[in-house]
Amino acid sequence: MRIDSFIRKIKWYHNKHGWAKLVSLAAMNIRDRMNKKEYMYCLDLNTLEFDNTIKKSGVTVESFNKELDIPANDMEQLITLKSKEILLPFLNKFFNRGATIWLAKKDGCIVGLVWSLNGGFNGFWMGMPICPHDTIMIAGETFPEFRGRNYFAIMIILICEKLKLTGTSRAYGASHINNMASQKAQSKIWKRVGAVRYCQLRNWHIAVWDKKLLMIDFK
Repeated sequence: MRIDSFIRKIKWYHNKHGWAKLVSLAAMNIRDRMNKKEYMYCLDLNTLEFDNTIKKSGVTVESFNKELDIPANDMEQLITLKSKEILLPFLNKFFNRGATIWLAKKDGCIVGLVWSLNGGFNGFWMGMPICPHDTIMIAGETFPEFRGRNYFAIMIILICEKLKLTGTSRAYGASHINNMASQKAQSKIWKRVGAVRYCQLRNWHIAVWDKKLLMIDFK
């Protein structure tokens, strides 16, 4: 079943992007897995001020803690955007780890999504301890049709506003050092903490920070 699912994923990517894009994505994935160096970002929600103009964008966000809670219309849109073969394992992977999915919508259309998880993965993320009242934001994306309109930044800010009301103190994000598009989007929202390489060896979380890039305000 896993092989059949993998083949269906490959076919879906090929039909949507073509072989050139598929090979490029595969090469980038292998490169990023070999070089786990990422920029980490942080927002202090206790001092964060929210610009009311954000709310005039027409973008709204809604969170779900399990697949059955996602409205049928939203599921249909997600399947169209990501395919059932990719979407269902994607949802199961993060829901099973206790994460919350946030859907950003405008005029009824899903423009993007991101996951949040309080306390990180068993208290860690990228080798860094995460407090129970802090959250990490992972696997975020703006869908192609809606890119270039600042929706990702708006989505994160609206989510942070809601998280602040629940007592969340800080929110963390990350971007791989080779992902320039992600870095550009992230820089509109967060304060960059530094660059870190990380790995896990049994019960050890190993993080190696780039001393030159620690605690520099890149904005």
